[in-house]
Amino acid sequence: MQKHMATRAKKSKTVNYPSQILRNWYQGNLKSNLRSRTPVTTLAAMAFALVFVAAGMYIVQQSNAATTAVTTADPSTADQTDSTLIDSNNTASTASCPDQARIPVTSSFGGTYWLNPDRYGGGTMCPRNTDGKTDFTVVSGGTPKPANGNVQAYPNLIRGCTTSACTPGAGLPAKVSSLADPRGTVALISSASGEWDAAYDLWFNKSNVVGPSGGAEILIMLNERNKPFPSGVSKVKKSIDGTDWWMLHYQQHDGGHTWNFIEFRRVTSVNSTTTLAFKPFMTASESAGQLSSGWYMTGVDTGFEIWNGGLGLEMHGLTIAGL
Repeated sequence: MQKHMATRAKKSKTVNYPSQILRNWYQGNLKSNLRSRTPVTTLAAMAFALVFVAAGMYIVQQSNAATTAVTTADPSTADQTDSTLIDSNNTASTASCPDQARIPVTSSFGGTYWLNPDRYGGGTMCPRNTDGKTDFTVVSGGTPKPANGNVQAYPNLIRGCTTSACTPGAGLPAKVSSLADPRGTVALISSASGEWDAAYDLWFNKSNVVGPSGGAEILIMLNERNKPFPSGVSKVKKSIDGTDWWMLHYQQHDGGHTWNFIEFRRVTSVNSTTTLAFKPFMTASESAGQLSSGWYMTGVDTGFEIWNGGLGLEMHGLTIAGL
């Protein structure tokens, strides 16, 4: 499924500009002090105030220029933060939880990731991060499954590229044939009710670009609840590194784009992986004619696809290495 089609502008913030600070300082300090000073001292104080005001005006001009640069650029290219997502209070206001965001968090082993609520299906689920690390908890669950059967939200952590930007230092996009040994480590708490899955989501483009260009999506599903297989799609059991997986594939369509969707669903669900190798899944996809070694890996998303429910799902200690 396409997880990156929608983006939202960064929220505006109230700023105390230098001119406001200067005015308050003058009214509260300089204005009263001038009455009690000698003429020489008064002139010196006024000269100092003029210099201070001039400096403040310059800073304001620079601030306005910077603001103009941000607002006229693509808002999806700027990192976004939101206090409703990174907070010590483990509750959430779904009204203030953004549908799309890129909140920087850091792996314990280094590297920047982005936390994204990704409520692209109109869901009310909201993730909460309390420590700035690669973990989150779903603190507001979803409404009943929509009639169209679509995913309501995919709260996830991103390493690599979205449709318009890439996490710093990820080294992506990278040609499939040149990848080192990409692996994933994560721990899950997955006792939530509803219908959901927990998965790594690997993205590939046919060319070295950031953004949809056809290609493939490999979904490596570790766990699920009440998640049926799609009707009319055949599946086969594959052994990958000694573990059995159900493999199925079909073409996915969204927003005028088409790509190959390949799902690997673990026959026996697990709540953690330690350095799970991604290359064997790529090789199996190549053998099925769904991926090419000449294509480019663009990113790895790790999270929970939620159709309904999901309250209390947790992800901890995510690390994507070897890209």
